[in-house]
Amino acid sequence: MTGQIYKNIGSGYINAFTTAFYYLYADFRFIGVIAGMFVFGIIAGNLYKNAKSTRRSSSIVPYLFILQIIVSSIQGYAFGSADIVFTFGIMLIIYFLSKYKFKFH
Repeated sequence: MTGQIYKNIGSGYINAFTTAFYYLYADFRFIGVIAGMFVFGIIAGNLYKNAKSTRRSSSIVPYLFILQIIVSSIQGYAFGSADIVFTFGIMLIIYFLSKYKFKFH
């Protein structure tokens, strides 16, 4: 309990234990929650379909990363961490480069 930081949001104080909706709501209110989770759902759904249909490690690893984000969202919003955002960005770059037939050696 000593590491919790309370922030004044709206009419009450929120502690450091946040949900997946905390940062989206704090920044953009209900529109942010709806739009942010919609975009995340589209990305997660596409990665799941790709992993299920191809069953290659290059498509399973991004799905496992999304699965880790979903499971860890119980205790906090993963994209609030710079490490997760950086890793997700690098994975998207590699995914799009491999999609357009750039080979990595």
